[in-house]
Amino acid sequence: MNISKIEAWFKDRCDGDWEHQGGITIETTDNPGWYILIEFDDLKHGVDSTIKERNILRSNSDFVMFNYQEEAQSLGISCGVNNLSEALEIFLGLED
Repeated sequence: MNISKIEAWFKDRCDGDWEHQGGITIETTDNPGWYILIEFDDLKHGVDSTIKERNILRSNSDFVMFNYQEEAQSLGISCGVNNLSEALEIFLGLED
């Protein structure tokens, strides 16, 4: 994945307000893997119902799992150590 795609996603939402309450956090986990937290208020309608269909579990170390929290308007993505790019690409595809 070219990191400029996620940079563009972030830039498109920065409107002087959203970036003070929304955002994206990427951190490592001890399994090992990655956790991505995306906080937003503009998830396109219909995406919530398709998020669970995007879960991928190939093995204990090769996975991408989505968890949308409607009340918090956030999306948590857990993935394996080699799946960060894949997880971000899938997320960006949800927004299309």
